[in-house]
Order: sequence, then C-alpha cells, then structure tokens
Amino acid sequence: MKVAKQIYGDLYRVINKKPSSKLERLSYLFKYFISDRGFRAIFLYRLCRYYYVNDNKSLYKFFRFFNFLLNPIEISVSTEIGIGLYIMHPQCIVIGGGKLGNNIDIAQGVTIGLKDKENEYPTIGDNVHLGAGCMILGDVNIGDNSRVGANAVVITDIPKNSIAVGVPAKIKKKGEYVYLPGNISNELG
Repeated sequence: MKVAKQIYGDLYRVINKKPSSKLERLSYLFKYFISDRGFRAIFLYRLCRYYYVNDNKSLYKFFRFFNFLLNPIEISVSTEIGIGLYIMHPQCIVIGGGKLGNNIDIAQGVTIGLKDKENEYPTIGDNVHLGAGCMILGDVNIGDNSRVGANAVVITDIPKNSIAVGVPAKIKKKGEYVYLPGNISNELG
C-alpha cells in the first residue's frame, strides 16, 4: 500500500471528511501536521516506516529523530498499522510492535507491546477503540469492532464485538457490542 494513501486515510479520520480537491487536501495536511500532535506522530511514523522498509537508513534516522523531538509518542517501525489510525490525546503512548487494523482509536497513555517473550506482540482488528491508560500485552488478539476500557490490562484474547474492562481485562459484553468509528478510510478503496 502506498504511504500517501495511508497518510491521507489517517488525515480523513482526523478531519472526519474527505476533502474535495487536491488543494484542500494539501491545506488540511499542512494544517493538521502543524496543529495536531497525534496526526503529526502518525505522519512521521508512516515516513519512518516507509524509509526503514525501503532500506533508506539516512532518511529513516532523520524522520525518527524529528519525530522524537516533536512528539510524546513512540511507535516502532516494526509495527504494521492499517489506514485510519486516530490518536485522540497524544500523550505517553507507546506502540512497541504488532499489527493494528484499520480505523483504530487510541487515547492517551496506551501501551501496546511485549509481555514475557520477544516478538510476541498483539494483533488488533479493525474498528477498535483503546481507552486511556490501557495496556495490550503479549501475543493477544483483539477482535474487530471492540472496545478496551480505560486502564484495562489485556493479556488474553478479546473476541470481536466485545467490551473488555479491568485488571486483568474481563469481557463485559461478548458479541453484543459494535464499535464503528467514522469509517472515512474505507472510501479510499
């Protein structure tokens, strides 16, 4: 997938609409890069990952350093992230690896990473909301259209269409809940 398509999918989630022209799209891109730290972190992650995967280490290091200076968010380039990532309150967020689907909402203080063993990262489905301060740890799967509550610690799988809360996270509603954020990224094809 082209990096520009991913970036514009993320932008569409932030502005909640699809710009009507290239000029409008570029003006929104510039505006939100300057004013929205969450979008800026995602934008710079996309560039870092692109240059890392395409073996351009100098540009990767440049954008990684730039991201480190500007943003209180750490996203590993080993993380695969779908279109439409939205970070609501960009503070103290660590995404150490794994796979995130399309249309993910992340609140402040979220940690996604290892539990015990190396290279056992979470897989998060499409249309998932991760509440403030939650932790998704280890080789777990979070199903599509689910929601993880604030400060929950997820160390076991969460089925699709569910709500998980608590420490450790327990399923509050299984198969009854559907979280569907603004799904602008689906318009990109």
